[in-house]
Amino acid sequence: WFLNLQADPNVTVEVGGERWRAKALITGDDERERLWTTIVAKAPQFSGYAAKTTRKIPVIRLVRAD
Repeated sequence: WFLNLQADPNVTVEVGGERWRAKALITGDDERERLWTTIVAKAPQFSGYAAKTTRKIPVIRLVRAD
């Protein structure tokens, strides 16, 4: 899925009954670390995923397209 977002960052987001267009942005190092800390605090299982790999798991930010 990550390679697909790199190739075409234009996505459709569906949450509940709402649907909108967005652009997927790959976060830079500083933003990624800040967001990763928040993600792990809310969903601790993600720290386990990171412990099982040597690669840095990317964090994608979705920005609503108007």
